[in-house]
Formats: sequence, C-alpha cells, structure tokens
Amino acid sequence: MGKKTKPIIGVDWGTSRTYPAVMDADGNCQSLLPSGNHICSGGIPSLFAYTSEEGRTLCDDVLSEELEIYDPEHVVSSIKMHLEQKFRLDDAIFDGDEIAAQIIATQMEYARQELEIQDLEADPSKVVICAPVSFGTSERTMLKSAFARAGYQVIRILPEPVAAAVYYQKAGTILVLDIGAGTTDAAIVRENPFITPQNPYPYLFIDSTGVAVAGDLFDEKIADYLAEQLFIQCADIDIGQLQDRQSAAYRRLKAVARKAKESLSKKEEIGVTFNGREAGRGRVRLTRQEMNQAIHPLVAQITSCVKTLLERNRQISEQDLTIIMTGGSSYIPYIREQIAAACPQISPDNIYLKAPEKAIGFGAAIFASNMDAIRPRVDFSYGVDTYINDVRQIQTLIPAGVELPYTVERDYCTRHEGQTAVSFHLYEYRSRESVLPLDAGMPMKVSAATHEFRKAVPKGTFCTAKMTLTEDGILMLQVTSAVSEHVAEVKCSIFTDSASGG
Repeated sequence: MGKKTKPIIGVDWGTSRTYPAVMDADGNCQSLLPSGNHICSGGIPSLFAYTSEEGRTLCDDVLSEELEIYDPEHVVSSIKMHLEQKFRLDDAIFDGDEIAAQIIATQMEYARQELEIQDLEADPSKVVICAPVSFGTSERTMLKSAFARAGYQVIRILPEPVAAAVYYQKAGTILVLDIGAGTTDAAIVRENPFITPQNPYPYLFIDSTGVAVAGDLFDEKIADYLAEQLFIQCADIDIGQLQDRQSAAYRRLKAVARKAKESLSKKEEIGVTFNGREAGRGRVRLTRQEMNQAIHPLVAQITSCVKTLLERNRQISEQDLTIIMTGGSSYIPYIREQIAAACPQISPDNIYLKAPEKAIGFGAAIFASNMDAIRPRVDFSYGVDTYINDVRQIQTLIPAGVELPYTVERDYCTRHEGQTAVSFHLYEYRSRESVLPLDAGMPMKVSAATHEFRKAVPKGTFCTAKMTLTEDGILMLQVTSAVSEHVAEVKCSIFTDSASGG
C-alpha cells in the first residue's frame, strides 16, 4: 500500500479575520483557531501594526481591537482588498503583499500550534484557499503569491461561496450569499443527480456573481451617520476630522461603528460612546432603524446582485431554492428582510443563516480532501482586441461561467506589410457578450503580450494565441508563430484598470 497523504489545511483568508480548518482521521472538520480565545472565536484577526518603538504586531488576538480604536494610524487592516498598495507606518514603507505574507505566516503558525494541541495531522506546506467571486486573475495571482511568500504552496483557489456550499452539502439547489468584510458574493450550487464517469462531481456549480459591497462599507456608512449625530448633539466635535477618511479620528470612529453594527444585529437600540481625542468626544443613541437607513443603499446593491443571479438562471424555480447566508455581515437582520422582500417567491423560512464564520474554512478543508467535489467557474470573461469586419473590437475567447480549467486557441494574422512584431491586448470583464466595442463603458482590466518575429513579415502572416484559464482561475496566454521561435507570455499579475471600456 502507498503511503497515506496528510490532510491539507483549508483556509478562509478573510478581509478582517481568517478561519483555518482541517479534516481529521474520522472525516470530520476541525477548527484550527486558537483554543479558548473568545476574540478569535470568529477567526484570527487579519491585522498588521507597526511603530518604530515597538516593532511589529501581527494578528494579535488580544490587542487587535484596542489597536484599531486607539492607535489606528499605525494599523493596516483589510489588506486582502489592497494587496497592490504601499503603506507608510511611522518611517517605514511596506508593500501590501509583504504585509499579507507576514499576516499569513502568523495566522498559519497559530493553526500549526492548534494542530499539535488537538493531535491532528496536516501537510505543513500546502493549503487550499478561497477567493471572492469578484477577484479576477490579477487578484488571484497576488493572493497565491502572498501565500507562497509566507512559505505555503496553494494547491487550489476556490470561490468563497462555493466552499460554503461544499460544507453545507444540502440536497437540491442552494444560493449561497456570502457577505464578508470586503465583498459580497453569491453562487448557485446544486446536487448532481446523475453522477457519471464523465461528470463525477457530487455538486454542480451553476453560476456566480459578486459586488464590492460588504462589512467595511457598512462601517463607513454607519460612521458617517454617527459623525453627523455627534456634530449635532455634542459640543466641540471637529466634523472635518470625522469626515476625513485619512484621519486617525475617522478610523477610530469607524472601529466604533463596527462595534455598533455588531451590537445592533442583536439589539434595537444602543448607546455609542466616542473619544476622538483632538476631534472631540461624545455619546449618542443609535437605533437599528437608523442603522438600516444608513446602510440601505448598500443593502440595495446586495439584493440587486441576488436578483441578477436569479434572472440569469430563470430555469431554476425560486420556489425550490434555498438561500443560505454566510459571512460576518450576514448577521444584520435588515439584509435578510430586504432579500425576502425582493424575492417573494422564496419562502422567508428558506432564507437563513448557517455557520456564518466557519462555513468557508470548513468547506475549503472538505474540498482539500476531495478535489473532485465540484468544478469551479469564474465570473469574468477574457478576450483580445482584434479587427472584425475592419472594426477594432474586443473578441471574447473565454466566456464567463465556463468550467475550469479551460483552454482555447485562435489564429490571427498581421494587418500590415513588414511587421516585426504583433501585440495582443487582453481584457477582463463581466459582460457575457461574444463581441464588445472598445468603448464598452464598463469596468475592464487590461494586459498585453508582444510576439516578435525573426524578421519583417508580409501582411497576412499567421500567429496562434493560446489562452488558458487554469483550475485556480488564473489566466495564461501564449503567442506563437511558424516564423519565430519567440513565445510571448502574459504574466497576469500585471493586469491594470483600462481606460477603454472604463
């Protein structure tokens, strides 16, 4: 018999908190959060702090809340949504992916310590991680690189709501709505009723979409409302500092707003005390209804996201559909109420919360033990610009929603006499049209590859573009021709926002 492989840790690397888990020898999921620590009960804080006097503080389970409220100018949080940025803390400058790697290394050390405490086995160098549906190929590449920099090989990247669906293992069709700190993702998954050798997957990933609205933005809206109320009701409040997104006072107010949001998920009214130091201090009352009004525009975007997904999959009967909400912000009662109002055919009893904090991490651990559980898809299309009927347009080569991995090849030819090279511009977008104008008026990202010929070539010389979307949703492009040994390859981590279509 061959040597039994060790289980692989599944990681929900969250915007605000991270939840690692692993399958034990009996096939049960086990949390790898630090034992007996109530602050880490929802996940290990994804936090980095630095001062020139004290050095670095990483993912500290005791100081995280104090640092964000009392010393926010020295804290970086929500790094998952800012991997490409640089940060200045005191006199030191850090790259976003450098901070991410340090956070990951510390969080995984917590997980490895918990493995020893629980006497569990796991591969020390491999992980299955999850990514928001709204993460394109560049973000997935940066996320994978951050884990590699921390010393971990990413075996697979799984869409977050799909990981949750794998954990739920519910019969029938479910829509998982994952409302985290950085993004809201929705995915439809159903049980495979006809497992065959050609389609051995127990679950079928039907479709997904997402929107960049979630807990962090809720906190901002609540903070803005609190700033107005503090200014109206309390003396000596510097409203300018409370409205300045870069000020320490605003970041303290945002941390207070987050705590208020969590409390109002259980209570109808609370008192909010704010000490903004130089920006003033005061205490106001905040009701759940006032919070609902403050976050309503964001909740409307979430309900629209759900409706878009349902409209795109009209073959699914809403009466037979179950919506399961996960993620920390799913505790807000108003979101469930608004989804129920927007989807009247779905019984309110079929819209509920289930293990919001642990579902994604546990689902990743389950998937790590059986990577044939489901085939992922991505919510982006990929195309190149080319001339179609003498009009320069974007031709979709990989449409959104294809099962991964996916490869396509197309032949193109030079347009002018004497060309020495040909350039391909790649676009990433959410449209599902086969052809798009360059000025599509929608968000796009672009990258480029240049294929060089050995010498100038005649007009009409062919070259082949091979585009592959890997099983992790990372895009690769190779351009070859019969008249050159050169192979042009795109490194998709250099995708940038495009002025075309933007």
